[in-house]
Amino acid sequence: MRTHLPRTVEVKEAQFQQFLRDVAQYESAQRRQAAQDRFLDAYSIWLRHRSPITQENLIAAARVLRALDPTFAFALPPHRGGDDA
Repeated sequence: MRTHLPRTVEVKEAQFQQFLRDVAQYESAQRRQAAQDRFLDAYSIWLRHRSPITQENLIAAARVLRALDPTFAFALPPHRGGDDA
């Protein structure tokens, strides 16, 4: 009775596992890119309106992005004042 898988099955299993890792990396990159897009959209809206709700949305988008990408850092720039939006 044979206890080991044939070599071709082992190779196919290794290839399949690599495929699964590649898919997971791709999905992670896609989630990160989508979060970056949402952050940039929120930032653009906040720059135009600078309202409390747009600021809340921006901070929430930054948190999501930071959770997906620990290297991401963001701090709100100080408000310049005036009506120069």
